[in-house]
Amino acid sequence: MKPAALALFLLASCSASAAPPGGPRVAYTVGFGAGSGAPVLGKMVGVYEHRLPDSATFSTDAKASTVRVELPLSAAFPESKPERVLESALSAGAGAHVPGDERVRALLLSSGELEFLEEASDKFLAANQTTREAERARFDAWRKEHAEMLPLAFDALAREKGGPLPDSLWRPHRSTGVYALLMRSANLRYRFSDADLDEVGYSADASGYPASSFELKKERAKDFGDWTESILGRPMAIVYGDEILMLATVKSRLPGGGIIEGGAGGFTQAEVKALVESLRHSGLPPLPLRPLSLRVEFLR
Repeated sequence: MKPAALALFLLASCSASAAPPGGPRVAYTVGFGAGSGAPVLGKMVGVYEHRLPDSATFSTDAKASTVRVELPLSAAFPESKPERVLESALSAGAGAHVPGDERVRALLLSSGELEFLEEASDKFLAANQTTREAERARFDAWRKEHAEMLPLAFDALAREKGGPLPDSLWRPHRSTGVYALLMRSANLRYRFSDADLDEVGYSADASGYPASSFELKKERAKDFGDWTESILGRPMAIVYGDEILMLATVKSRLPGGGIIEGGAGGFTQAEVKALVESLRHSGLPPLPLRPLSLRVEFLR
């Protein structure tokens, strides 16, 4: 990755580089909060220029608060057979999320934020005079009206306007797409994020798929052990950006470290590379804005 250097574009709609002619392409339209403005969107383009291949082209729309990124099919799916991917995507319908472009999604959406959370407990829901079914109905109603929006947008919605309970969030599992209701601990000592990580590296899961290893800072290791002991028999989630990387039952007290696996289908080496680089904050310039939506189009 190239070192961070932000390029500022002052046009409401601009092209950052010339697109190579011909060939199938993938277009990603990333949406941000209303009124983000051309200068900030220009900074986003500068970040994406350093995160994505040189073959990427960019345009911004200040009125819609979006950045559109186009990539040759082979650049979006470097480890797949692009033509088969395109055929599968077109048959699945517009905006389909086809397995294989997770690395591009991560580079477009990732702020490097990782959290260790637990599944929302019945006790937590009862204390807030609600049920899991009621919360799911509320979230599903929002998703139906905002199909292209990411869960991050729902997080920012006030409760009285149909939003979530405080310190709760819905996230999909990356390998199944199934949403789970998660919660942050009421005890601030039991909240952990990428800021608490000391080491991030490469490993493999039990099936031999690429995985990422992690170690917490020494001063946070005991807290992590105490927290995992307090939720024995309950699901713990490792959340990265807008999705759950892992959701597994805690069977014993965990030391201050472990392995982040990619679920049933496993991670590819490229996906693990993007994850490790982002968590290490090495070579990936930070995102000035939090992306709230993503639309994917496949172009012949």
